[in-house]
Amino acid sequence: MNAMATLLPFVGVLTALATAYILVKVFPVTASIGRTQSIDGLRGFLAVFVVLHHAAVWRLYLVSYTWENPKGIAGFFGPGSVSLFFMITGFLFYSKILDADQKPLDWTRIYVSRILRLTPLYLFAMAILVIFVAFSTHFVLKTSRIQFAKDLFQWCTFTITGTPGINNYPRTAQIICSVMWTLPYEWMFYFTLPALAAFTRRRPPKKVVLFGCIALLIYGHYNKFTLNYPVNGFLMGMSAALFSKYTNIRSIANSASASLTVLACFAGSFALFCFTENNSFVWPLAGAFILIAGGNTLFGLLTVAPSRLLGEISYSVYLLHGFFFFAGYNFFFGTRTSAQFSPLQHWLIVFACMPVFLLGCCLTFKYIEAPAMRFVSSATSLAHSFFRLGRAARPATALRIFSPETSETTKGIKRFRKAA
Repeated sequence: MNAMATLLPFVGVLTALATAYILVKVFPVTASIGRTQSIDGLRGFLAVFVVLHHAAVWRLYLVSYTWENPKGIAGFFGPGSVSLFFMITGFLFYSKILDADQKPLDWTRIYVSRILRLTPLYLFAMAILVIFVAFSTHFVLKTSRIQFAKDLFQWCTFTITGTPGINNYPRTAQIICSVMWTLPYEWMFYFTLPALAAFTRRRPPKKVVLFGCIALLIYGHYNKFTLNYPVNGFLMGMSAALFSKYTNIRSIANSASASLTVLACFAGSFALFCFTENNSFVWPLAGAFILIAGGNTLFGLLTVAPSRLLGEISYSVYLLHGFFFFAGYNFFFGTRTSAQFSPLQHWLIVFACMPVFLLGCCLTFKYIEAPAMRFVSSATSLAHSFFRLGRAARPATALRIFSPETSETTKGIKRFRKAA
């Protein structure tokens, strides 16, 4: 492992931070409170790590035509970051269940918020994906219209039902750097939440449990349930939610020695990733995440405004960066020219494009993600109103209108009979 392969990805992290430092003056970051500040900052770094990971994957593909995980720190950035993303999901949503005693859990709001949080940007990404496929297939329909619509529908279900090549284009998943593979796992976990809550004192309504079971059955029809590292990540995140409730854990997490421990855990995880062939690298990451979930800020790095801005736009960064790579290497430079770049030239181009890409992500967050999130409360109220109207509109309403106690016609008939 040479020094350049190790240092260049970290230069990319610094480039992202410097860019965020400038962008935060134009796009003020939303204020966050409590221990989630560290989580927000961590999420931003993880999204940048995934971008740098796929930059290395593309470099390997251009010179060898093999799409696989590279070696070195850039290779670790991918699976390590995704594992921590799953831990964050497990932590945040299991914490909601644990906190239900103090703040009642609105299950309708949970699922409305998940739909509005993930769907608008994902559909935007699907529109770009279709455009890129059209360019790559020279705007020639290579399958039937019905099959094209069917394939597109499978992608629009967050690929829960499969990832076929749209318009028979075999590199469809490569356009988006195959990042969509994590989203079915995310939805699987959301569907599992009612069952998880049922085993606690915060039991959800039976209808919510039934909904979760039906959704899991549909998911299981298309995907196998396996105890792999995404599932382990959820479980570790849930464990962090439990540990973070203890005052002693929070006190330890906010110490300087805890920050050093977090860095040591990351280093240990990287060592296991390099020298073992199993998923044992996630265990040190779990130790680091427990401390971060407890409030550790990694010497303040996770809570500064640039880090939190990266966290705020992390979904855009994660979902859209593949389009920049595909467009640059296929449409702008061309794959033949790109294959002739030296490693240094390759990374310098990535660093040069980073500010433009992050600016684009700020815009997609502002105009696509943020408006949808602001609609969560209104959409939840509409959903509650709809369900209440649904119950009230049943025969009970009709009985109130036409019953002898409320019907004016019937009362008039009674008065007439008494007078007679």
